[in-house]
Amino acid sequence: QLTLSNFNKNEVYVAFIYDITTRKKIEEALENNKNYVQTIFDSSTDGIFIHDTETGEILDVNKQMCTMFGYKKSEVIGNTDVVIKQELERYGIQSVIGKKGGRYQRGFTLYYF
Repeated sequence: QLTLSNFNKNEVYVAFIYDITTRKKIEEALENNKNYVQTIFDSSTDGIFIHDTETGEILDVNKQMCTMFGYKKSEVIGNTDVVIKQELERYGIQSVIGKKGGRYQRGFTLYYF
């Protein structure tokens, strides 16, 4: 950061230099980890979908889940999990969402088959 300032009635430039090496290394490691997890998610032979347990909104699905249930990813993302629950029941699979004190637990539930 370079700033024009006055010092003893003279105009001077003041520079602030920050070493961001550590921050950049952490960002790179996080990006690598994200890519690694995404690769596993996308290439899994198990059908996986992730949804918000409070709203039931489907946040993500992998290719295998779309193949198993015959949906396009765009048809599923953003919708509620009601359709998927119906499909699960059709195959005799019980929902694994747990209620605690009459309310769905906060967080995300991951289904895989």
